[in-house]
Amino acid sequence: MVLGDPPGAIAVVSLGISLALRRRGAPLRWYWGGLAAVFAYLSIDELAQVHEEASRQLEGIAEPGGALHFPWVVVAAPLVAVFVLVYARFLWRIPRHIAVLLVLAGVLYVGGALGLEVGGGSFVGFNRTYVLLTSLEELLEMVGAALALYAVARYADETVRTDDAPPATAPRTDQRVDGGSTTAHGSVSSVSGGTAR
Repeated sequence: MVLGDPPGAIAVVSLGISLALRRRGAPLRWYWGGLAAVFAYLSIDELAQVHEEASRQLEGIAEPGGALHFPWVVVAAPLVAVFVLVYARFLWRIPRHIAVLLVLAGVLYVGGALGLEVGGGSFVGFNRTYVLLTSLEELLEMVGAALALYAVARYADETVRTDDAPPATAPRTDQRVDGGSTTAHGSVSSVSGGTAR
């Protein structure tokens, strides 16, 4: 996993959220753990080019050309559909603004990685259209991943860090609202240092 890339960073933050929620026994910890695993895989895929190798293995199953020039999409599309179905409940249970950010990030990322891969299959080659489509694909993936990283970091800040913060200390019983304090003899000292009985 490459920690410097957005998917790797999302995996680390999601894992941290999962572990923090696990300490409280919160049910959403499993979803965050799953999200960490998904983004860890995406990070590894960026480095090891797993889906390119999958395309080579699938060339005999799905004949390359047109929309299926990159046959890995035949496997990826159903997996994305399953992920969406599994995580629909998760999106319903997290704060609405975080859910909206994650949905938008997912649309951008999958639209670039999967949608433009399908659309660009007919234009493979060194031509302007293909270069434009692959550049747009990379841009959408980067923007989607960056937005997802922002969303999970914001969730961690708003939910996990806030809940783990130490409780505010109770005010001292000898402390007055105006900042003065009561002495042992019952006299009251003001903030300015004056004493009254």
